[in-house]
Amino acid sequence: MSTIATEKTANYIFRPVLKTRPKKTFPYTLESVDPKKDGKFMIGGYWLSQHHMILDMMANEILEKFERVLNKGDIFKSHYDKKVIEDAEEIDYVLLRYLSNQENYKKDEKGFKDKVDEVYGATLLLNEKSLIKKYTFLNGMTSNDIYKLIKETSETLVKIPYRVKILNGKKNKFSHYTYRMWTAEKLFKVEDTILEQTKHNPPRVKLREYKIEFGGIFGRLFAHNVRALNVIRFPLEIYSLSQDAQFIYRRFISTMVIPKGSDKSGKFQIEFDNIMKYMDIKTEHSTHNRGRITKALDELKQAELIQYKNNRIRRHDYITYEVVRLR
Repeated sequence: MSTIATEKTANYIFRPVLKTRPKKTFPYTLESVDPKKDGKFMIGGYWLSQHHMILDMMANEILEKFERVLNKGDIFKSHYDKKVIEDAEEIDYVLLRYLSNQENYKKDEKGFKDKVDEVYGATLLLNEKSLIKKYTFLNGMTSNDIYKLIKETSETLVKIPYRVKILNGKKNKFSHYTYRMWTAEKLFKVEDTILEQTKHNPPRVKLREYKIEFGGIFGRLFAHNVRALNVIRFPLEIYSLSQDAQFIYRRFISTMVIPKGSDKSGKFQIEFDNIMKYMDIKTEHSTHNRGRITKALDELKQAELIQYKNNRIRRHDYITYEVVRLR
């Protein structure tokens, strides 16, 4: 496996919330980077590159299960595949508008929950031994390391405007509708079973199995987005890069379209101020900030994921980066 399927909307809107001092007060709110495309991001815990790595792994497993069951193991190459469209028909803007309204829950709690249950989520059974063999970024981690990351990711509460991929009235075109959460939600629940442990006292766990359930509204919509092929495939090399490089790639690089040939439309402008806002960089030392972002972009360049150059207007200290996505 050289690439991994990642969920596009989560890549765009999830943002780094780091363990820096002074300690953050939760829930922690970040203002929108682009008010036209995203809103406030409210999170009830830290969100590091390793947590998003776990989320990528879950998305990849959801998609592979979908392909294995409905496409006989073949990779879906188009979201207009009949099986993809049939699976996506259960969610439309009427349902999303209903779920976005807290008053509907207050008026008829049982009816509201029944509506939620009608949306098919995802249940995964994952064995650590198979995961470590399949996902090289888990190499070197103990069972406790993996368990801690999965558990922390599952317990993270978020409240965000989440773009859901839906079919329009013609039933053959996809568009997006924003599900606006009225309460903070978790993406999935996890139950672990110990398969193997040492004979020490107390014993040390060597191997676990996990039952992952994407069962809430947010989790079900996430699973739906993956099956509707609202995904971007990442090269696995991304996980060996620094946290800054990984997050910059997710938000500003991975959503770029890679044109065929050497068409100049492949060049994109990224504003320094937007990277600063997205990364939640509070330091006022401009030289340090420029160096930090340049270092991350250089990592992406050395990994042959991008080409880029700086465009700086010194008088106004305004910087943009002209970037070409290679992979």
